[in-house]
Amino acid sequence: MILLKKEFVKLGELYNITSGGTPSRKNNLYYEKGTIPWIKTGDLKKMYISEASEYITQLGLENSSAKMFPKGTVLLAMYGATIGNSSILNIDAATNQACAAFLPDNRIKPEFLYYYLNRIKNKLVALGVGGAQPNISISILKGIEIPLLTLNEQEKIVSLLNKSRALIEKRQAQIAALDELTQSVFIEMFGDPVTNPNGWEIVDLKEIAEYFIGLTYKPNDVSDEGIVVLRSSNIQNGVIDLNDIVRVKKEVNDKLCVKQNDILMCSRNGSARLVGKVALIPELEEKMTFGAFMTIIRSEYYNYLYNYFQNIAFRRQITSGATTTINQITKKMLDSIRLPLPPMSLQNEFAHKVEQIQYNKKILQTSLLELNNLYNALIQKAFKGELFHDNLM
Repeated sequence: MILLKKEFVKLGELYNITSGGTPSRKNNLYYEKGTIPWIKTGDLKKMYISEASEYITQLGLENSSAKMFPKGTVLLAMYGATIGNSSILNIDAATNQACAAFLPDNRIKPEFLYYYLNRIKNKLVALGVGGAQPNISISILKGIEIPLLTLNEQEKIVSLLNKSRALIEKRQAQIAALDELTQSVFIEMFGDPVTNPNGWEIVDLKEIAEYFIGLTYKPNDVSDEGIVVLRSSNIQNGVIDLNDIVRVKKEVNDKLCVKQNDILMCSRNGSARLVGKVALIPELEEKMTFGAFMTIIRSEYYNYLYNYFQNIAFRRQITSGATTTINQITKKMLDSIRLPLPPMSLQNEFAHKVEQIQYNKKILQTSLLELNNLYNALIQKAFKGELFHDNLM
């Protein structure tokens, strides 16, 4: 099957594309005891959305630009930290104004649109206008073309990509299980970092590590070529996941190029629960940098620190004394971190004990990388008409 130009149609000709709104925060009656799922761009993380991080009331819905969208609506983040991310509503829900909503159309399967938007994400981000906060406007989205295939053709592409995605999620779950096992060994050997039952020396984080804030870039720097910029979405279950990458054509200082055993931390995000998540940089096949909402922590104690950052003790330290939700970890906050530092001999023993776990994890990481590469290749070929030559004619 070769897709011809005449087989493409603009999204604006297929879909009613709109957005929602935000009820006034000044009126508690719009939010208190709300039962209507209210989706924000920070909720656009997985393929399907079955629950919201926040709810509004019927009164809030009626007195704002927020509106209900049916199950099967495809959402896309028009701006913010998750710009370009998309998800499919698995429930009826309202959204804020930062989410573009593609109301269901019987000519296009929601999953087919989801995968297509995923494929052209970098292009959409590059088309976003605005300085401090790039914006993929609805008018831009209406002008984007999509191949108009039969539902049978769409189903075959979706089925193949679903299988590829399922394998990726399975590997991610296996890696997460190994991380839980590592944390158990960590507590067994070092004790709870909060109570420090073994009386280890307490040190400042800045004494044993250095850290750097990442690269700032503009939408027009985004390209299909250039250096990979690691972002929050590239940290999945404590490991680097290259399924969703952004490349930029820009000169990058060596200091901002990640190295093996660096700790990559999400230091700023619209979703507070993602702030502080970490991954250890493995051996990479190409040069990579990291975005401005990320921090690299470099230390000879990387193995201990990597596991410490995943412990509840670290979360308590960065939120201590806070009266509002923590959405960023600043250099000043990292400088204030004090933690127990077990002797290097014990850290080495810990590293030896988890060596087999890490070996198995590395195998799974390699498999995950290969699966991500396969997924990226499949999604490109699928929409170029390079799959199912015999069956989709």
